[in-house]
Amino acid sequence: MAFWGKALKADLQKLAENLGVEVGASATIIEIKKAIQAIPNYDEEVDYIKELLETLKAKRLEEEKKKLEREEKRIAEEREAKRILEEKELEIAFQLKKLQLELENKSRPSETVPMAKPKLEMRHLMQKFDPKEGDISLYLVLFERQARRVEINEDLWVSHLIGLLPYEMSQLIARESEEVSNDYSHIKKLLLKRYKFSAEKFRQKFNNHIKSSDSNWTDFLYELRNYFEEWLKGLEVKTLPSSVT
Repeated sequence: MAFWGKALKADLQKLAENLGVEVGASATIIEIKKAIQAIPNYDEEVDYIKELLETLKAKRLEEEKKKLEREEKRIAEEREAKRILEEKELEIAFQLKKLQLELENKSRPSETVPMAKPKLEMRHLMQKFDPKEGDISLYLVLFERQARRVEINEDLWVSHLIGLLPYEMSQLIARESEEVSNDYSHIKKLLLKRYKFSAEKFRQKFNNHIKSSDSNWTDFLYELRNYFEEWLKGLEVKTLPSSVT
């Protein structure tokens, strides 16, 4: 009959289920049709069967339409979220650069000979600080060593440091008054107070520290000694037993 024409296998399986006709999952469309046509009083019920099939097809199409709409909505939301995130990242990068330039301008003398530009940018010498993994006290010590090595004037240290810090830490510096925002000693104390590890964290760092492939043994020993000394400071240990020293 013509009404079978556009029915999918899934529609016919649903129809058979509604009519109480058992068909296997592997049954073909022809086999399902024959099973339905074999029910008692099929000829008398054919109009009802046709109407039921149309209802099942309409329900399937409606579900497919809703599924498609949900998928399109999900894709649109993901695109919008990605766009917002990209805009936010650009804004953060812009604000950090703006803050860095402002600090450089504050520290630049108005009536002196222009300062020599550092031979290397600090961002080329050090990775950005990760407050979740790194120790700020050791990071600042390494920063100071590198800054001296490339002959960066100390009154420019804060502006170079900001480029190596995550946005949250840079904003902490930006909230300081203009009088101290470029004072490296003040900023250092501020960061140490907020982000320095506890004695227990230093103990874990000391016990688990492993030399990375891109560092030398001198730096590794320095880092290890720093973790040990900071661990002792946190415990307020001032002298060690002679067996340790």
